[in-house]
Amino acid sequence: MPSYEIRDKVFFITGGAQGLGKEIAKGVLARGSKVFFVDILKDKGEETLQELAHIFGPKNVAFVQDHYHYIIIIIIIITSILLLIIIIIIIIIIIIIIIIIIIIIIIIIIIIIIIIIIIIIIIIIIIIIIIINIMIIFAVIQGSQVASLHMRKDKGGKGGRIIAMSSQAGLDYYYQMPVYNACKHGIRVYSKASSRNPANEAMGLEFASFHPDGSDAGIFPRMYEAPGLIGADALFETYRGELVPVESVVEAFIDLVTLEKMNGADLYVGKNKNTFIEFQKLELGNSFPQK
Repeated sequence: MPSYEIRDKVFFITGGAQGLGKEIAKGVLARGSKVFFVDILKDKGEETLQELAHIFGPKNVAFVQDHYHYIIIIIIIITSILLLIIIIIIIIIIIIIIIIIIIIIIIIIIIIIIIIIIIIIIIIIIIIIIIINIMIIFAVIQGSQVASLHMRKDKGGKGGRIIAMSSQAGLDYYYQMPVYNACKHGIRVYSKASSRNPANEAMGLEFASFHPDGSDAGIFPRMYEAPGLIGADALFETYRGELVPVESVVEAFIDLVTLEKMNGADLYVGKNKNTFIEFQKLELGNSFPQK
């Protein structure tokens, strides 16, 4: 039986206006905890605040809009503008050259321009994807760092538990999405490294990571509903029978946070079972083992 009591504890939940964040908020509120959640969606957050306050009481739940993620949008816009300026300069230079040379070379250059533009567009897309993923992991880590400073017993806090939300991608390896994969692994590694701080006991801090598989409150249903998303139907049909019920994710989260000793745990939540994962250090010697 779990021995860590979460009644009257305060849960700080990022992205709590909908999906798994909202369901986890309901789960801990139902067990006597209090919830402070943030989200970039102001209207959705206020709607969820009213709903939870009506069910669990206005003194037990609070909401603040998260403006931090707008930094991501600003960075993307600035990066796109700079890259667009580079494209314009390249095009102007090439146009000047085209005017000087003969028609045959013009045709060749036009083809080259098209190829260059396509390559630059691809690079822009890749850079934006990388920036978004890096900012996401930065937000998780920065949030954990700020929480640690406020929670430390040696700094006047009451101690507590910090659970980093990752996904199955933080435990496995997918060649189709290496950047996303790396960021999810980074969240797990940050949590694991933080859990090994010898000063945690004095600070009253514990760290763990949470890795739910695709759920019916996660990204897959929203992908299915997104207009014009290529391949969404096929992807959703592939995972429809494998999605984890949101109730199972919430129960698994409660099981994790109420462990007698949670520090260092990495919990995977699947459709049919929950598994604590342990990554062993390998002694490879002078050569890598061949399979």
